[in-house]
Amino acid sequence: MTRPRRSTLAGAVLAVALLAVGAVPATAVPAVEDFSSFSSISSGQLLSTPFVVGGCGSASLGTSDLSGPDFAPAGSATQPTDSCTTATSIGVALDTAVDGLDLYLVGLPYGGACTDGSYTLTTDGPGTANITSGLSSATLVGSTLTLPLGSPNSGVVHLDGPVSTVTVSSAQGAFTMTFALGTVHVEPTTTTTSVATPTTADAPGSEVAASGAVAPAFTC
Repeated sequence: MTRPRRSTLAGAVLAVALLAVGAVPATAVPAVEDFSSFSSISSGQLLSTPFVVGGCGSASLGTSDLSGPDFAPAGSATQPTDSCTTATSIGVALDTAVDGLDLYLVGLPYGGACTDGSYTLTTDGPGTANITSGLSSATLVGSTLTLPLGSPNSGVVHLDGPVSTVTVSSAQGAFTMTFALGTVHVEPTTTTTSVATPTTADAPGSEVAASGAVAPAFTC
């Protein structure tokens, strides 16, 4: 008696596409502080935004070491600064509003003889102003910056944006302000998705039939 000859194919081969899709964790890019440059004592640029400085009776350009803890998050030892002396107030006007402005103050005097320094910071930004580093023992309440009696003070005031103007005036009258402007930008966070990986798997003919697929017939 002869047995039916079966194909060497023991079962049907079912091609199953298994999509191995996974999101690669987003890569965080550290925030970078961009600083102003000065083309003259009364003009400069922050990123691509020009600005003008007004109110200076006399002024000079120079550089300041912004590497210490008073100036975090400067991240750079030397930056251009403008040193402006005024009897009234110092104003900075940017051509385009910046979304958050850092005002770096270098050696701001505390005030007159035997008194604390009292300054008024006004801005067209919708948010508040905050001391983010330095300006030891100073307070900033609303628009009033008070420096304790003692040595000239240094630090950073952050002005919530968008900001296009900032003015600093002193209750003591004439004063000299050495300053730089900065703003933080963060690169967009990127997330990539891996490419779908097709794979194949062998399945017996019975499983293929159960799934509703048609298994190939045996050869007899």
